[in-house]
Amino acid sequence: MAVTRKQFDAYARRNATIDASVKRAIDRIWDKLDKSSLESLLLDLSIYLPLIADKFGKVAAVAAAEFYDQSRAVSKVRGEYKATTATGALWKVERDLKYVSKGDFSGDVKSFLTQSVQGAVRDYGRQTIAENSAADEWSDGYTSMPTSENPCAFCQIKSMESYWNYGGKRLEEEVTENAWHLNCSCELVPTFKEMPAWVVDACKGFEDNYYDAADLIKSGEIPEDLQERIDAAREQHAKLVSEGKSDRKWSSFNEITIAMRYQNEGMH
Repeated sequence: MAVTRKQFDAYARRNATIDASVKRAIDRIWDKLDKSSLESLLLDLSIYLPLIADKFGKVAAVAAAEFYDQSRAVSKVRGEYKATTATGALWKVERDLKYVSKGDFSGDVKSFLTQSVQGAVRDYGRQTIAENSAADEWSDGYTSMPTSENPCAFCQIKSMESYWNYGGKRLEEEVTENAWHLNCSCELVPTFKEMPAWVVDACKGFEDNYYDAADLIKSGEIPEDLQERIDAAREQHAKLVSEGKSDRKWSSFNEITIAMRYQNEGMH
């Protein structure tokens, strides 16, 4: 036996509730902040946002530890083990505060930093499951799994990688990297003995989406509106490189992810 989709969905709803609590906490302090200048605003936020992230991150870590223990129990794993909570990655909030302070940020500061804190809070949970998976001798690792009905190409590929890498210990260091995009709601599913069938089915579906998109790109018969998206993305990428904001090379992988999004939209 393994953890069920219903149990995972319940865990995902619990984290969505924590997400909403983070937003309310930031909403409550926002009107009290000094907005006379961006510098003053960020100075106040540099104090409050890490505190909010840590407060709700600890709640997310407890939820993740309980989900880990639940997954272990239903899998009827031998040996005793009690999940512990992780400390998260507050450095991501500090990084995003610095990014906004550079002066060339043109987005909505409140929305961007709210999503940054929500991501840091979710990382407490992800780190908790990753660390316990590494420490528990009976664990076979974990899989990153979208919680939304229409996951983006990045999240589908992240799940595919988890599926392909199944069979060995997954290191918790992965979670400390920039492994999830802003506003991502993906969560980790711990695995014992065997990967849950619903996880396998989902990952195989994402795999099909990937290869369908790759075949479309390789065919050369790309719809005009998709080609326009690819050209626009390539132009934006070249601009970021020329401005020193990115050092990544453009590749066919970029085109495949755009095609995945394009095809996904056609399914809904």
